[in-house]
Amino acid sequence: MTLGPAVFAVWLIGPPIQRPSTIQLDWQAPPGCPSKAEVRERLRELTPESSSLLWVKATIAALESGSGFEVELRVANVEGESVRSFPADDCATLTDAIVLVVAVTIDPVGTAVTIAAGRAPEPSPAPEPLPVPQPLPMPESSPELEPTPELAEGSSIVLPLDREPEPARGRLRFGLRVYGGAGYGPTRGGSGNLGGGLAVLGKRWRWELDGIWSAPRVVRPANSVIAGTFDGWSVGTRGCFVPVAARVIELPLCLGIEVGQVRGRGLVLPTRLALDNVERARFLWVAPILAQGLWWAPLDRLAIGVELELLVPLTRGQFTIDDRGVERIAEIGVRGLIGIEVRLP
Repeated sequence: MTLGPAVFAVWLIGPPIQRPSTIQLDWQAPPGCPSKAEVRERLRELTPESSSLLWVKATIAALESGSGFEVELRVANVEGESVRSFPADDCATLTDAIVLVVAVTIDPVGTAVTIAAGRAPEPSPAPEPLPVPQPLPMPESSPELEPTPELAEGSSIVLPLDREPEPARGRLRFGLRVYGGAGYGPTRGGSGNLGGGLAVLGKRWRWELDGIWSAPRVVRPANSVIAGTFDGWSVGTRGCFVPVAARVIELPLCLGIEVGQVRGRGLVLPTRLALDNVERARFLWVAPILAQGLWWAPLDRLAIGVELELLVPLTRGQFTIDDRGVERIAEIGVRGLIGIEVRLP
């Protein structure tokens, strides 16, 4: 026989309480468990006499699973009270553990010597080693428990047997971005562009809804005082596959379509007055988009990037003034853009 069970009990219950000569026992157990008289007799055999009083309250109940029992054990004297609970497969084993806990609380050294020497209370034969209650098995995925803080004498603490894992953060996010740049189109010439959009972000994909405006550009035929100013706008949607490099570099490859208008208005130079006999002209703009981006996300909620877009208009049209062609929709469009995006949550 070894000192293992007693040493474990000393660790389980904390500092010992002064030895009592009288134990006031409140025993509540279901049918089939040892009686209060049996428990009191066993405590009397294991505990020495002293001048102090000890209050013991044990409340045993069957586990909800239907296999095993659990006790809430309160031990108190004039110096304070301690509360603990532990389970066992059957009520007899649980009673053995309760008796051992109370005996070690009163006299840990004497109880350890008694168990080690195998002394038996007269006239009964030497008792079998008292089983020590085992803690419930921990799930494999359960995180390690934090160290238990030191407690002042007389205080108590309830240690959790398990900890719920933190909920995984969802991958679906939203992005709001603005951008600007320059390009060729929607008419045959360079133009400045300004736009913004909303994006839905996944782990390796994104879907975008964008709007863009091409700044007005003046076109003047050679050797003529008549000219025209042209601009355009469009809204579009596209889906992107987003490879990631070095965790902060994104390379979205996007395919989509945009729809809008290309607008023209006649002017008289050098005063740039609108011609009285020329109305505004508008052409439908429909163009598929192929875009390649390079985005850097130094922060979780912020990204900065550049994009190169290729547009192939599906509509055609020409602006004329006095039967003279001034400008037409470009056969192909190219844009270079730089932008910033805020991401939530």
